[in-house]
Amino acid sequence: MKKLLLILFILEVCTTGCTKKVSFGAKGEFYEIGKTSEGRIVYSSINKITYLDEHQKERNLLQDLKRNKISIDELIKKMDVLDAANDGGSVFFESNDKLAKTKFYVAYCNSLPGNGGIKDIFITEDKDQTYKLCMIDYIE
Repeated sequence: MKKLLLILFILEVCTTGCTKKVSFGAKGEFYEIGKTSEGRIVYSSINKITYLDEHQKERNLLQDLKRNKISIDELIKKMDVLDAANDGGSVFFESNDKLAKTKFYVAYCNSLPGNGGIKDIFITEDKDQTYKLCMIDYIE
């Protein structure tokens, strides 16, 4: 009986929150959240992020992204533009009080091949790191 409960617990945890952990050297470790319809991979350095949905109810952002309850495009429409890079089109966003109680940032990378050709999306709580995530010299 204990083995059955353990197996059920493991299955429940993995179907609701198992993520692949990826190391990018100096960039740090990130959890792979999933892919967009364009094939961009979404990573997060934060294991759990709480955001406010359209009903102002607190929800787990990473789980909702994985389960397609919110898309990365819907998320960034609710965020404030922080900055843009002169690398081909990378844009950086920050959460606001309407979206979350805790600050987090999104680096929507779109650099040209000469600048690394990075097309991934990164969610982090480190504002300074956000600017470096789309740069090739920051990836090892």
